[in-house]
Amino acid sequence: MTETEEIKSRLDIVDLVSEYVTLKQAGSNWKGLCPFHREKSPSFMVSKDKQIFKCFGCGESGDIFEFLMKLEGLDFVESLKNLAQRAGVKLEARSREDNTRRNTLLDIISVTSKLWNRLLLESPKAAHAKEYLHKRSIDDDQIEEFQLGYAPDSWDTTSIFLEKKGFEKKDIFDAGLTIQKDRGSGYYDRFRGRIIFPIFDIHGNAIAFGGRILKTDSEKQIAKYINSPQTLVYNKSAVVYNLNKARHNIKKMGYALVVEGYMDVLSCWKTGFTNVIASSGTAFTDLQIQTLKRYSDNLVLAFDADMAGQNAADRGIALALSLDMNLKIVKMPDGKDPDDAIKSDPEKFKRAVKEARSIMEYYFEKTLEKYSLNKVHERKRVKDDLLKIIAKISDSVESSFWLKKLSALVETPEELLREDLKKVPKESFVKSAQPNSAAVREEKPHDRNDRKVQLEERIIALVVAYPENIEYVIQTLDPQFFEDEKLAVLYKNIIIHYTSIKDFSAKLFEISDFKEHLSQKEDEASSHLVNYLDTLILLAEKDFLNFSKNQIHKEVSDSIVLLKSVYFDRKLLDLVRKLKAAEVAGDKNSIDEITKLVGEVYAEKSTLSSYDEL
Repeated sequence: MTETEEIKSRLDIVDLVSEYVTLKQAGSNWKGLCPFHREKSPSFMVSKDKQIFKCFGCGESGDIFEFLMKLEGLDFVESLKNLAQRAGVKLEARSREDNTRRNTLLDIISVTSKLWNRLLLESPKAAHAKEYLHKRSIDDDQIEEFQLGYAPDSWDTTSIFLEKKGFEKKDIFDAGLTIQKDRGSGYYDRFRGRIIFPIFDIHGNAIAFGGRILKTDSEKQIAKYINSPQTLVYNKSAVVYNLNKARHNIKKMGYALVVEGYMDVLSCWKTGFTNVIASSGTAFTDLQIQTLKRYSDNLVLAFDADMAGQNAADRGIALALSLDMNLKIVKMPDGKDPDDAIKSDPEKFKRAVKEARSIMEYYFEKTLEKYSLNKVHERKRVKDDLLKIIAKISDSVESSFWLKKLSALVETPEELLREDLKKVPKESFVKSAQPNSAAVREEKPHDRNDRKVQLEERIIALVVAYPENIEYVIQTLDPQFFEDEKLAVLYKNIIIHYTSIKDFSAKLFEISDFKEHLSQKEDEASSHLVNYLDTLILLAEKDFLNFSKNQIHKEVSDSIVLLKSVYFDRKLLDLVRKLKAAEVAGDKNSIDEITKLVGEVYAEKSTLSSYDEL
């Protein structure tokens, strides 16, 4: 058994995908919203039996390795390493040449994280840093749990240590741990004399660091926090702090508690909010919001009073509203940040989170604090400001609810507000995909969604999933109507296989037997057809799972009629073009011949309505 086969035997693709997508069982398969493109109706299917996934909206498909590669932007070696760790499979040692550039940087960051953590816990030179954390109610257990560290107050201690471990200067720089000197050659350590907060990817790999300076009178001008720069392994726009630890609890608890900084996360976690993540003081990006949406549609924002006001209008929250996410704002006790509020009165903070208001209630309240409804020009400002926010809501029901509330508030008919709403410019929230991240695309037609190909796929899918219709389809539909090469080959093989078992045995059409029939040639093309067959069965179960026998037959019949109709329409269009060319050329014989063919095609098309009955 190969390494990949062993990993597949130990891991279930449904379990893996469920970490990213909310799946619901659909017969023997699972169904959910696609993580690779935006959609409102689920077209993403996962097969537990076949251990594959397929999206019938954007066309993405594959096995457990391909899912991780596509979603996380990994290459195969990285995906193999990640899944092997999950499965407890020990990989054979690979040469340095086989190791990817990305893995080299991850190794450097991992070694550094462990070094700094050990220094914080054990080194006398880090005693003041540990004492500071203890005063902030962070004990050694939490230091270990979050792998907090201390970077030595030296220009080169960390880089010298890494070089002795065999890492190259350039690689250490590319991992974001050193800065190139302005004068002369060489590098110096980026993080010096700081408490370190490692930043992990979704799989728990350290990929970057945040460093907090310790307060001293002599260093007031130094930035309180510094962070790793953008690197090959760290995409600032895609990473959410603490999501690696909180993601399962976010799904379990039904919402993510969003705070501003690292210390807020640690305090909330210790208080029992194991669904807490941090925005790290910046507005959320589209990639971060899309990542969070995999785990829950509900975000509860717990910033201090000023921070909440600033964030309420930022692009990140506007994006979340446009993606049908539910946002609430925590009214912080005494205007404190979560860390201070918890230290002051943890129960009071818990109540504040429980009583969080919806983001729209927050907007209405803040707007009314700014303007007076007793003044006409200020009432107009209330209307204009709130319409800009309502315009960001994509859900029509929720949008209508807040329009009604605004209508009553400013005493203006809802119809007039709707007209004004149409004039509000719509922001474009979706940017092109960042390097090394999984692109989340707008919903758009895939090549396979050519109408005729869709119909051909649907018919084959229904035939193999519900073989009681095979006899009817073979009698009704000639292979000439299939234009897609793979589907035409599959259909011809269905006819051959069905005819053989019908003539020589009493056996019914079985998928396993048909796959064996397809595999007889033992070539790559046959293997692709078998895999494609699995995909088509998923398609049938996605669209027709709860249909009755009669409903299935009607779908088969209607699909054949539509397929033939499209086929004849395209044939007629081609004939009309040829007829015009013959007329221009004055070719009477061709004109007569083509005119006759047009009549024959029209006659064939006119009989299509008779196919909807057995």
